[in-house]
Amino acid sequence: MPFSYLDFRFNNGQFEGTLVAHVVDLAHDLNVDPPELLLDPKLAESRKSEIAELVRARLVLLADGKPVEIELMTIVPAPDRQ
Repeated sequence: MPFSYLDFRFNNGQFEGTLVAHVVDLAHDLNVDPPELLLDPKLAESRKSEIAELVRARLVLLADGKPVEIELMTIVPAPDRQ
């Protein structure tokens, strides 16, 4: 069953997190067909800014009542986790 999740850590005054997004979910929102195309690292990287915008539009983090900017550092397709 497809699922996505977010794992957050607070370390040395910084938030770090890992977002695992199921390829079917991302492909649907990015109009990629078939979804498995997003498992290609080059294609996934080429869509990095669009993926980041999807995350920013749907995830709001606040610290002391103020929004925290979300920065997408890397995209790592994980075909073995299908």
